[in-house]
Amino acid sequence: MILANYIRNNKTVFIQKFRFKTFIGFAGIFITTYCIGLFQPNAFAQGSDQVGGMILQLLVLPVFVAIALAGLIYEQSWLQKFFSSRVLVLLGNASFAFYLIHISYVNIKVKQWFLLPDRNFVVLWLIAIVLYLAVEKPVYNGYRKWVKKTA
Repeated sequence: MILANYIRNNKTVFIQKFRFKTFIGFAGIFITTYCIGLFQPNAFAQGSDQVGGMILQLLVLPVFVAIALAGLIYEQSWLQKFFSSRVLVLLGNASFAFYLIHISYVNIKVKQWFLLPDRNFVVLWLIAIVLYLAVEKPVYNGYRKWVKKTA
């Protein structure tokens, strides 16, 4: 939110000055999450349950996420091109449908029919994409047209 506020108010001069934002941000994310795992006392607990891991998760990790997002916004990189590819944009658009079906009756029913080694991950994504294209996108476009008429 702080990054979005800075971008909205054109106060991003200090962010734009340093180089390798994308690399620093993602490297920081990976290193921080690894360090959070070091606080894990056993296989049944999380590292973020401990005070040190919680501090890393709540204070350090968001800083690196903001730096990585700033890098994706301001730098031209292969990672930016990858995340903006048509396939990943489609997966991002279908992510809400995926969220709804992977914790619901759909997932249970698909598991009753068959269970693939990836626990039906790919099948659930295909169902989510179909739901997005057949339901969510037409409803959204219809609502936009209706709002445009009334405005």
